[in-house]
Amino acid sequence: MAQMPLTILCVDDSTVDRTLYRHFLSSTGIYTFLEAATGEEGLRSCQTTQPDCLILDFYLPDMDGFEFLDTLQAETVSLPYPVIILTGQGTEQLAVQAMHRGVQDYVVKDDVSAGTLRRIIANAVDKFRLQQMLQTHRSLLQEQNLALRQQEETLQALNATLAQQVAERTALLELLQAITAAANEATSPEAVLQLALDQICTYTGWPVGHVYLAASDGSGLWMSSPIWHLDTPARFAAFQQATQAMHMPMVENDIIGHVITSGQPEWHGDVTTDPAFRRSASAKESGLHSVFACPILISREVVGVMEFYAPKMQQPHTMLLDFGVQIGIQLGRVVERQHAAAQYQLQQEALYQSEKLAAMGSLLSGVAHELNNPLAVVLMYVDLLREELGHSPLLELIDEVTRAAERCKRLVHAFLTLARQHTPDRTAVSLNSLVTDTVELLAYTLQVDNITVHLELAENLPLLWADAHQIQQVITSLITNAHQALRESLALRQLTLTTRCNATRTCVTLAVTDTGPGVPPALQARIFEPFFTTKPVGIGTGLGLSLCKGIIEQHGGTITMTSQPGQGATFCVELPVEAVCAPAPVSPERDQIPAVPDKSILIIDDEPSIASGLKRLLSRDGYTVETVANGHLALTKLQERSYDLLLSDMRMPEIDGPSLYQTLERQYPHLLRRVIFLTGDTLNPETKRFLDQSAAPCLTKPCTVAEIRRAIQQVLEAE
Repeated sequence: MAQMPLTILCVDDSTVDRTLYRHFLSSTGIYTFLEAATGEEGLRSCQTTQPDCLILDFYLPDMDGFEFLDTLQAETVSLPYPVIILTGQGTEQLAVQAMHRGVQDYVVKDDVSAGTLRRIIANAVDKFRLQQMLQTHRSLLQEQNLALRQQEETLQALNATLAQQVAERTALLELLQAITAAANEATSPEAVLQLALDQICTYTGWPVGHVYLAASDGSGLWMSSPIWHLDTPARFAAFQQATQAMHMPMVENDIIGHVITSGQPEWHGDVTTDPAFRRSASAKESGLHSVFACPILISREVVGVMEFYAPKMQQPHTMLLDFGVQIGIQLGRVVERQHAAAQYQLQQEALYQSEKLAAMGSLLSGVAHELNNPLAVVLMYVDLLREELGHSPLLELIDEVTRAAERCKRLVHAFLTLARQHTPDRTAVSLNSLVTDTVELLAYTLQVDNITVHLELAENLPLLWADAHQIQQVITSLITNAHQALRESLALRQLTLTTRCNATRTCVTLAVTDTGPGVPPALQARIFEPFFTTKPVGIGTGLGLSLCKGIIEQHGGTITMTSQPGQGATFCVELPVEAVCAPAPVSPERDQIPAVPDKSILIIDDEPSIASGLKRLLSRDGYTVETVANGHLALTKLQERSYDLLLSDMRMPEIDGPSLYQTLERQYPHLLRRVIFLTGDTLNPETKRFLDQSAAPCLTKPCTVAEIRRAIQQVLEAE
């Protein structure tokens, strides 16, 4: 193994000796040789350089070797590196003194040769390093011995208190077992909580115990329960009254609030001096100082808090704090069983409502899909009539038919929305404009019933990315509900619509408030249920608010209702402000969508009115058009001749659209990019999966003539 390079500092007033030593060491190439001619110069070198070995002449012009060593050791217990003293006039006495001062070797200059010097240096460095290692091990051994003595002392202290702790733990275990047994047998939480208070007060000798429970109205407040342990009720009456009068929010900054938020037991040495403890005055009056509080737990949820008070200041009882969690868990089991029974009842009711909603969804979905085909026929023929009539006065009638058909189309979308089978058509929407337009639409009927409408619309509301028709449907439904409620009011009939935005402009709120009779508390929980209505037969269906809730939730928002009997009701709609996409380009008119000349089209649809309407439309545009009723007949036609484009329905007898597409993939792969599907069933999972996998273009029924022409033009021009 190659020797590590060493830095040697030689302090000697003899130039000849220094030159000789440099010659001895430099020939090997492993030494860096530094030199100084006086003691002062050598000490300065020691301050700036950390040599691996110091060669020191004993007799220097400004000090002797011992003085040099004393100065070098002034700030350390031992020499910082190995020292070799070289002298021309050495004595045995000097050698002994040098060794006592930590010098590694003492050598007479006359005996030094190159090999001898290198050997002396190597031995001195190795010996010094071994001494350092030995000193390190000794220090470590001393530390270990000290730690061992400390551990022995600690063990003795632990042994001294072990018997007391075992006795305390045994008593606490018996307490826990008694509470656990009572919790297993109890049918209601109140009896077990009373037993726990009595048992813990008996164990601690404390005179007061009490239970806090969450308010049953869901307000987030914590209230005093009637469950108490009082050794002498008259003595603690003031404290009991102060406790029962207090409603405590979940984030209250005293010991009970800390237990509620942390889920861990708490101890306070003296509540009478705590400014955050709101009952400190009554506690002082009753002579109560220390308090111990522990949570009643269901999993990690705090459902109650037990508090216990002592008549004098006491230090925290660590074991009792630890057992407080286990006691709280056992008591929580009783509360959990009570909650589970109530939750089971709610789930049964929710399942019943879910089944009703599922049945309604299936019904609405089926009706909506069945309406798509005749709506497609109506809209197509209306567009054709508009083109053929030119500037005829009959166009006004055509426009009326179009508006009615579009209204039916929106109703179909609304049905699908309620059935959760339709994605809203989102655009940039001004909530204030929708409110103003809706109120204007319903103004006459409101005026007839002497209802005064107030609009409190915030300025500069951010735009919503929403389906304008659906949001207007919600506004209309809420105004209509308020209108019907106000009819029952004999007092001043007022309706107020308010819009506002939060400070971060991330949420827009619409509040619809009426001065009607309000909604009874017993009915408020069911107000958004499907088919639930308080109106007489023939006036309401119970779908309006359910539909509103579905629309708002599909937009990522919430709708809530607050009401006090005799003080009207407020419906609050909150909608998130999302990024508004750029508006889609305006659809070109017919003359901007020219037909692609000399092209043939095969229409495949089992609905005769749709097939004939499409043939009439496309024939007028100059295409050669043929129609068949299913995929089997289409394949027969393809054997007879070729077509430039196939316009196919998805659901047909014998061979449907997806099966036809798979056959084309095998037999006529060149036609795959010339297929356009036309269907009213795009939300069927199988249909959606097929369209996603094939990436084939698809038009959703009902669609406009312009959409059909545009899709055909894009496919033909791409070819």
